[in-house]
Amino acid sequence: DRLNNTPGTDFLSFNSKRLALVKKQMSETPYLLDELRRNIVLQAIMEVCIHRQWVLLAAHVRTNHVHCVIHAIVQPEQVMN
Repeated sequence: DRLNNTPGTDFLSFNSKRLALVKKQMSETPYLLDELRRNIVLQAIMEVCIHRQWVLLAAHVRTNHVHCVIHAIVQPEQVMN
């Protein structure tokens, strides 16, 4: 979490109450991407970068989230949208 995110420190131990609270706060059911869908997401990101003339420096599509590093001559908010 944002209050316990110091580099070099141990991870927080498992907390069932915290897990229950986080699950309760979720507004949608979790969705996991299989390999096929991860590849589709990656291809879509690559196509958008080409279309918008952005440079995709790195991308890692995970089962439940995506990491991208993009170079663009626009405001960061425009890329994130």
